[in-house]
Amino acid sequence: MFGVPAVPVAIFLAEQAVLPSLWGLFAMYAGPWSSRFPDDRMVALLLVYFGLALAAVLSGWLLWEMRKAGAVLNLGLLPVEAICWVGFALHIPWFFGIARFALVALAWPELSGSRR
Repeated sequence: MFGVPAVPVAIFLAEQAVLPSLWGLFAMYAGPWSSRFPDDRMVALLLVYFGLALAAVLSGWLLWEMRKAGAVLNLGLLPVEAICWVGFALHIPWFFGIARFALVALAWPELSGSRR
């Protein structure tokens, strides 16, 4: 969900050489990485984060189909996403990450391929 605007932000950064602001309040994705890395690397990191968001969507679809592979993928993505949350200084996704972990843990026994 929070990776969806990464592509427009990456395009804006590539064209304007500055991160866009959200309603003039703060620069989007402006965390430790934005001050540490050059713009071209930030664009690449934003696109990687978008790829992680797409992989999370795939894991959600697999979970919807009650496939254990979706749970494994979802839980495997969380630590990688957490690295991005720190690097882009995203605070709200931590709450969604905790909820994802809890919901996958609750669903685990019902997923296909699980021992009952």
